Amino acid sequence: MTYARTPDANTSHRDEFKSLAHRRDRTELWDYFVKNWDECCEMWVMAYRVGLPHFGNHTNNRVESLFGKLKRYLKGHLTMRTSLKVLLAYQRRKEEEYTAKVEMPGTLRDVTYWEQMNIALGMTTRWVAAAIKTQYDVA
Repeated sequence: MTYARTPDANTSHRDEFKSLAHRRDRTELWDYFVKNWDECCEMWVMAYRVGLPHFGNHTNNRVESLFGKLKRYLKGHLTMRTSLKVLLAYQRRKEEEYTAKVEMPGTLRDVTYWEQMNIALGMTTRWVAAAIKTQYDVA
């Protein structure tokens, strides 16, 4: 159902799931689905999310998104050594992108903040950084 491209396909998959969930007069799974998932299908069924900005990330789980990105580089025929090199190169590239973003000239800095707070300030707005600082001050 998650990857249904049209509302009709979603309905078809939903009906199939309903018939499977009602086997042997057991309805607990179907009742759970209707109560918790059926009413909010606009949030998780692809057919209803087509017009939303998703920036190429169609999952609601960032770990699965990362695995999808890694699969672009990792192939089944690669040796363990080559796979490890690919993973380390990916990590190095991401670290360099992060460093360039955080330490880029012109990023916001505040002399009263310590380094971690300036990193947060460079990635967010002054308001968010101030909210984070108050939490650190309380702790």
